[in-house]
Amino acid sequence: MLSNLRDVMKHAVFFLTFLLFAASGYAAPVKPRCAVDDRNRTVCAVKPVQRIISLAPGVTELVYAAGGGDKVIAVDDHSDYPDAVKQLPKVGGYPNTSAEAVLAMKPDLLVIWSGGNDSRLSTQLEKIGLNVFYADPTDFDGIASAIRRLGTVMGTAAVAEKNADAFYQQYEAIRKQYRQSEPVKVFFEIWDNPLMTVNGGQIISQSIELCGGVNVFAGARPRVPQVSIEAVLAQNPDAIVSSEIVQKDHDIHRRWQPYAQINAVKNGFLFTIPGDLIARPTPRALNGAEVLCQQLDHVRAAKQRTAQGKH
Repeated sequence: MLSNLRDVMKHAVFFLTFLLFAASGYAAPVKPRCAVDDRNRTVCAVKPVQRIISLAPGVTELVYAAGGGDKVIAVDDHSDYPDAVKQLPKVGGYPNTSAEAVLAMKPDLLVIWSGGNDSRLSTQLEKIGLNVFYADPTDFDGIASAIRRLGTVMGTAAVAEKNADAFYQQYEAIRKQYRQSEPVKVFFEIWDNPLMTVNGGQIISQSIELCGGVNVFAGARPRVPQVSIEAVLAQNPDAIVSSEIVQKDHDIHRRWQPYAQINAVKNGFLFTIPGDLIARPTPRALNGAEVLCQQLDHVRAAKQRTAQGKH
């Protein structure tokens, strides 16, 4: 009888102890949410991310695509999409981002474009102890991956996965449509004075390739090389495509008219495309790619008509 009483007492003490822990708000340790950023650094968030600052237009779009839009408290001066960011506080723009303004807002996650933001600033902010995630996708797989990884750290993985999957499906649809298309040689002009283009390691070049085009300077160095008119003449592209940013003060047809020996000029295949669509490594890059694909289709159709006329 005494033994049974002792057992009852032990169970009662254990049960009361459990109730005390529960009543005091005891919880199991929270597992950190970690992902590897584009500088191969492991970035973790233990507490829920609530205050994000994004320091480049492209990474701002990635944060929103990953489901973190309602957590963004400030952006750089140049972020302009989606429309909601236009109302947010600004912390400066490259190369004049204000470290003081960033620190004053007490972010729990800072998202930086490792390919463009001031490395001295980012290093300084890291040393101070801010949680920094570097994003610099250079192809379409990298865009989907960045969305997923940001979603992991921000605690928005479900939204990020959904949007990354939708992005990849759009990519696959375009790829299948153009994978057997006749190649079109393309010169993409990102700046006119000095004349500059992109090599194969840039999202613009990936879009050209996706549309069945060939970037005539894919093998150049660095990622944004300066080229001469003579080099463009030697490549003799079928199409010249220019960012609308370049064309604000200079009409593309007027500028290239003196070089009628280039097939693109001779045949009138000079196109423009919004820079924020084609140049930012974000989900909207596929919208830019679709515009580019339609432009290159005009070149193919003309080539086909010419070939038929010869028979």
